[in-house]
Amino acid sequence: MNRSLISTLHLRRAAALALAAALVVALAAAPLGAQRNARVLHRNLDELVSDASIILSGKVAGVRQERHPQYNNFQTVLVTFQVDEVLKGQVGPQYTVRLYVDDAMDIKTSLGYKLGEEYFLLLTRPSEAGFSSPAGLEQGRFRVRVDAQGNRFLVNGYNNMGLFGRLDTTSPASKLASRLNPAQQRMIAEHRAGPLPSDDLKNVIRAVIAAQAQ
Repeated sequence: MNRSLISTLHLRRAAALALAAALVVALAAAPLGAQRNARVLHRNLDELVSDASIILSGKVAGVRQERHPQYNNFQTVLVTFQVDEVLKGQVGPQYTVRLYVDDAMDIKTSLGYKLGEEYFLLLTRPSEAGFSSPAGLEQGRFRVRVDAQGNRFLVNGYNNMGLFGRLDTTSPASKLASRLNPAQQRMIAEHRAGPLPSDDLKNVIRAVIAAQAQ
């Protein structure tokens, strides 16, 4: 085999390895944002809070679709939130999330995000490729609902089903139990599914954050 052919084969192999490495980085992050067809393990509130680097509430101030600037084959949706409250992490008055999209319908609907809608989000740390997502996908994305009396409720894509499952609030060794009042403990013990009062859920999440930091 002549040197020219060997050199060509080495270059092709190097190019293939470089492409594979780039795809590994991007694909490792990609499933975090895929919503429609993704299958994820059920996560309870403690696990969702642990997975999240940013927890915030805010209103959608901007939505746009674009191809990833580095990995041009990937469709993404950029959602900018006007931030009202931050429970975990540090963000400014606005925060933008880049979400990966693998379904044409999700591109058309921008993953369901609409201008002016309010959300409470538990967001994963952005990957090297810049992708983030709600922790547990729809499990960490809570829509804000307001009833006729003006009471605010939060409900995720799983109708909050099993949100408090496996939370240890009774054993003497529990770091969480001592941070919850009796009403919060009853809510955790009795709730199975359905919207939750916004302030009540946020206060429980604050207690989970404090317990995890202990």
